[in-house]
Amino acid sequence: MDTKTLVVGQYVYMVSGVYGATGKVTKVTPDGVEVQAAPGTYGRDDKGQVFRFDNDGKPLDDWGQYEEGPWELDDIPFVGQPWMLAANAPPENRNH
Repeated sequence: MDTKTLVVGQYVYMVSGVYGATGKVTKVTPDGVEVQAAPGTYGRDDKGQVFRFDNDGKPLDDWGQYEEGPWELDDIPFVGQPWMLAANAPPENRNH
């Protein structure tokens, strides 16, 4: 994914192997973006971990699912993702 087209406040899709999560772009830099994962990505008490990605959507951090590796940004749209729970979906794309 080319992160140069992303803007602050935009929702993105992240993958770690077979796992998926949503996030919101919180910062755009010449080197990439920072994305805050949806609350609950790492459990009920998780407030939303922040991840950094380069201009190609590859991770600059080692955070991810233990068995699948670090999170990466992906171009897959939110709507219709079977794993998506209504609570974690962006407001405009909630599956009710």
